[in-house]
Amino acid sequence: MKSRIKLWVMLDYPCGRRLVAALPEVLEALERHRELAVGGELKGKLLTISPATVDLLLREEKKRYALKSRAKTKPDNLFRYPLPVQTWAEAERGHRGHLQMDLVGSDAGQARGDFWWTLTLKELLPRGARPRSAFHPWPA
Repeated sequence: MKSRIKLWVMLDYPCGRRLVAALPEVLEALERHRELAVGGELKGKLLTISPATVDLLLREEKKRYALKSRAKTKPDNLFRYPLPVQTWAEAERGHRGHLQMDLVGSDAGQARGDFWWTLTLKELLPRGARPRSAFHPWPA
């Protein structure tokens, strides 16, 4: 394994900026405890590398660890056509009944086994109305 990848894994996959900031102290500690042997020229390069270069060199390795989408819902045909966009200021708040809805699966990207579904409904309330929340546990 290359030194830059080994350091990145040892430090728990930080971004380039944080990795570069930690390198002087970490390299010294790893050499002192004989965990990593880095030659003089390579050590000099590691200590003078820029955060952007670190991110560029680790780009392929980072792709291997990237999380996949956790979305469980698929877009409906409704979204094939342009929808009018309203800002909060333009929304009709004179009467109740306008809802925003979001469904989230808390399954860490694996749609099997036990996990929570969270359905959030938010009513765009008229001015002066007071929001309430309620918890309803449903059996699986």
